[in-house]
Amino acid sequence: MLYDELLKELDINDLPEQYRLLAAKIGLDTLIAVSKAVGGTQQYVPMTFELIKCLIYKKIMEEFEGDNIQSLAIKYGVSESTVRRTIQEQIIKKKREPYKGQLTLC
Repeated sequence: MLYDELLKELDINDLPEQYRLLAAKIGLDTLIAVSKAVGGTQQYVPMTFELIKCLIYKKIMEEFEGDNIQSLAIKYGVSESTVRRTIQEQIIKKKREPYKGQLTLC
């Protein structure tokens, strides 16, 4: 296909200016791959915190010792209320899980 041949010749300087910074940051090949995958659609690119949020919450649960809410909040850059809410949500989630070997109705 003609597009594929032209893409092989494409240089970052051939791009419209609004795409050059992105190509410089992620690489021209990656930009082309993203364009092929989702080109023409509106996509939201999350902030980096959103990418690691679930991992942060997991780490908070692993490191929670009962009296270290403030230090966890500082370590992970979240509020103390976020640490408390994360812990409470996990406790509630665990309470709702069936016991090992317990049969469920559904």
